[in-house]
Parts: sequence; C-alpha cells; structure tokens
Amino acid sequence: MKNFVKALFILFLTFGHMSCSKNDDEPKKETLQPAKAIMMTFYEPDGSISITSEINITYQNEKISKMTFDNNGEIETRIFNYDPNGKINKVSRTSDGVENSLDIVYNGNNFTITYTDTNGSKVSDFIFNSTTNTYTIHTEGSPLKPTIEFDDLGNITKVDDTSFLVITKSINSELPSIYRAQDKLFPVFNLFGSGEFFSGIIFGNHSIDKVTFTTGTSTLNLIATNVKSDIGISKLSLTNEADGKLYLEALISY
Repeated sequence: MKNFVKALFILFLTFGHMSCSKNDDEPKKETLQPAKAIMMTFYEPDGSISITSEINITYQNEKISKMTFDNNGEIETRIFNYDPNGKINKVSRTSDGVENSLDIVYNGNNFTITYTDTNGSKVSDFIFNSTTNTYTIHTEGSPLKPTIEFDDLGNITKVDDTSFLVITKSINSELPSIYRAQDKLFPVFNLFGSGEFFSGIIFGNHSIDKVTFTTGTSTLNLIATNVKSDIGISKLSLTNEADGKLYLEALISY
C-alpha cells in the first residue's frame, strides 16, 4: 500500500499537482525550538519495514535553508533561497547527482513556479479564488487543473483532482507541527517536483488527525496519533483505519 500511495502521488506531481497556502503574511512566530531531524519508518501490512526515510534540517536566520533526505540509502538535498521579504524564491534539488530547480515569482495572491530539470522547463500558475478560498493550478501541457483548499490557519485541507486523486486532511489546530516557524507556503515548495509526500503534506503548519486518499473506487484512511513533549511533537503515528495496523511512524528530534 505504501508503494501504491507513493506511486500515485509521484504521478500526481508529474501532472503539476501540488499544494500551497493562501496567505502570504508571515505566520505568528513560535518560541519553541524547530525540529532538526525526522526519522520516518513505513510498514507493510505484515508488520515488516517497507521504507525508512531520515530528514535532517539546517536553519539560517530562523528559516529552513537546507534539507537532506536519506531514503533507504538514496540521498537527496534541497536548498531554499529567500527574497528580502522572507518568501521562498528558489529551491534547488539534487538527487543521485541529478539536479533540478524551482523558481518562484509572486503577483499579489497569485504566483508562478518554473520547474527546470534536464528535460527543460515547465511553468505552473497558482490562481487564487478569494470566494472559495482555493487555488487552481494551471500547468502548461496538462489538461488537468486541480484545486487546493485551506483552513483559516493556512493549513492545506484538500487537494482535489476528481479525475485522478483526492487527498483530504483533518487538522489538529491545537498542535503546531514541525514547520510552524516557516512561511505558510513552505510545504508546497518542499513538495513540488520531489515526490516527498509525507514531508510536504503531513508535516504542515499544524499536525493532523486524519488523512484520506481517494482514487477511483479505492480509499485509504490513515488515523493520526501524536506523542507530545514540552517542545512539540516527539512522535507521529499513522494507522490504517481499515485494519488497525501501523502505516507510518515518525520520530522528531529538536
């Protein structure tokens, strides 16, 4: 099931599907120490380990400047650059020696991402609708135009392309997650073009209570439980609602 969801989401990204937040304002600063590392373990239905992923995070001027991913021995780095207003304007990614990048240009509540790799460049426009509190993503060369919904706290609550995949989340608004000190658009730029679903979506501005994947006639419900410490979340567990078996365990270090 892990490979099922990951494969779907990588394909989802290929068609320009991604997620973001509506408010360009800086989030309220937290005095808590931000996370420095996350160790994620994915499990098969028989309880065996499927995938391990370690994320190490480096900060500069209270912003995440670099993330290093070790996915079962495959190393990826992601470097974030910011403009004078503190907004991300470039993300550089290296995976197994292959480089790609995102360049971001803002226009009011809208913004444009240019994704460049060895195959050339692709442009995606994020158009905000203040009436529905959503963005619609327009990617050149793709007929698909998914929408992204948020709550008033700037958390992603739904990514909807009904012809392919729908992802919904229930937010735990009382429990800040590991990216709480970052710009509210951080999860989209962390996710875009990488396939790192759980680092881009699950770890948002707040923790989650539940996440659901729906594709065709298939539905996967994951129920979240958190272990809290004086600093923040020390462990996040996601359990398959259908059989009660552990799907993911994430240990967070500060």
